[in-house]
Amino acid sequence: MNSDINRRVFLRGSAALGAVAGARLVQMPHLRAAGATGDKLRTVLIGCGGQGVGNHIPPAVREHLVALYNPKALGPVSSPEDLAGKKITVEQGTGAASAMMGYQGGLLRDTVSLYKNGMDAAKAVLNGKADAAFVSLAQAEAAIFDLKLDRKDWAFAKLSMPGVPPNGWPLGMAVKADNQELATLLDNALDTLRSSGQLLAIFKAHGLTLAAP
Repeated sequence: MNSDINRRVFLRGSAALGAVAGARLVQMPHLRAAGATGDKLRTVLIGCGGQGVGNHIPPAVREHLVALYNPKALGPVSSPEDLAGKKITVEQGTGAASAMMGYQGGLLRDTVSLYKNGMDAAKAVLNGKADAAFVSLAQAEAAIFDLKLDRKDWAFAKLSMPGVPPNGWPLGMAVKADNQELATLLDNALDTLRSSGQLLAIFKAHGLTLAAP
């Protein structure tokens, strides 16, 4: 996910940029950068927890996959086998899709439907078109928030499956290796947001859970 950020706007308010960047980590399409035109800087979202090449900002949040479902319709779900014969939705081209379709040699493959993105996959469940969606927690929560539904009416099950990190994965940002100044500014901005409670407030305002990285 790439985000063009206006340089002058960034330097005037690094904390505000940090808020936008932190929110973008978890699929908030509602936020966008705005300001005067000028030179632009690029940041990139990564899910490697600070591994690899370049300047990395320490992770701001931890993400994990869940099975989103209506507990009143399905009852408890604690393993993939509980979804056998059920209509399952996933985001195409993702590890979640591969894990679900490849589980136990294709046990669930025939009932899995692919969607363009995770929020659409989640909304299929929320709209009664499917039984369960295997998506990120952020995607599930964002879909519930977008449709103005009550989170308490839905269940989120972590499933143990090959290829699915049991403890999820940390999300952070990276900039080009030669731009230490931008990396430092972003790091400081996110630290300010965390310590002030603003980052948590942003997540809560959009119905999202802020999990420590």
